[in-house]
Amino acid sequence: MKYIYEYIINQENIIITTSQNFYFFAHNNEAQELVENSIIGQSLCSFIGGKETKELYRLLIERVRSEKREISIPFRCDSPTIRRFMKLHIKRLNETMVRFQGCLIKEEKRTKIDLLDITIPRNDTLLRMCSWCKKVYVNDSWLEVENAIRELDLFGSICLPALTHGMCDKCREMLMNEISNLRNSG
Repeated sequence: MKYIYEYIINQENIIITTSQNFYFFAHNNEAQELVENSIIGQSLCSFIGGKETKELYRLLIERVRSEKREISIPFRCDSPTIRRFMKLHIKRLNETMVRFQGCLIKEEKRTKIDLLDITIPRNDTLLRMCSWCKKVYVNDSWLEVENAIRELDLFGSICLPALTHGMCDKCREMLMNEISNLRNSG
């Protein structure tokens, strides 16, 4: 598998280095705010949305460090025009450093989704999106973003709701199982 980006954190979970292709990936994913000088020296937590997701990252990092093992977990990293199915490899390098590598499994082009375009104006309404699978919570269900837009009748909306991040039950269960497996397989 080809890694499309990499970054390393220190013992305080501060980003200390990134691969050059990290910035290329960020640019192509319309995340221009992730330029080189702005992320080195910053806490990884400052780039993670949602309390649940931050807590799961903390648990993953803690377990990778304590068990001295690597973990690979699936996730999505979508842009307004592309669905990206990826794997995140997290590995303890030494007593203080942990490496994260994002690996692209497959991409699918799609019609532009304005809800995922950060340049479009937003109203005060919040829609919760799963940080891992990118499904959106609507009426007690987790739906693919296209279905959520249809269900909420957001086509042609001038001012879209803002996105907040959380975790769907399926992804939470998968991640908690992976965390548990790290300890049980040692």
